[in-house]
Amino acid sequence: MTSLSPRYVYSLFEDLKDHEILMCYFGNVSFKISNHLINTFKENLDSDSMERLIFKKVYSSFVECIENITRHTTEDVVYGDRFGILNVSKRDDHIIIHSGNMVKTENINELENRLQLIKNQSQEEIKSAYQKQLIGGEVSNKGGAGLGMLQIAINSEGNLDYTFQDVDENKKFFLLEVRLKVK
Repeated sequence: MTSLSPRYVYSLFEDLKDHEILMCYFGNVSFKISNHLINTFKENLDSDSMERLIFKKVYSSFVECIENITRHTTEDVVYGDRFGILNVSKRDDHIIIHSGNMVKTENINELENRLQLIKNQSQEEIKSAYQKQLIGGEVSNKGGAGLGMLQIAINSEGNLDYTFQDVDENKKFFLLEVRLKVK
């Protein structure tokens, strides 16, 4: 086991102190852990100082990010299946959700095309696509109906970004950043 360098730890400290971290999790996202994370997040989210509609958008987006990890993560030899990372922070007038998980390389083009389509649509187009999928969409073999990213895009008013980090020839690490205005 390698030890962490003091420089790395200090740089992590600097990053963390610049953000108000509401929750951070790294590991297996099983059904039991998902429920625990959702309940903990709900308790940690200051719903008293937040408008009810904004609270629902933040909470819903967090749940959708967890769903994406549990449904779409590629099993990894080192980390196992359903491995992911979730980080929720508050900065100025935004809550920022970062979620990440392993994705098969063969699925990247489809995911990226879907995300680019969502990013290039207006809020009205996203809402229309959501309604259309809700009424006529089919449930995939993984249990999803293709509504999660649309819901996140509606909640965040399109303020989402993503990146893929190469892991090996069979998988990439998918990192999603969702920014939700809270004031």
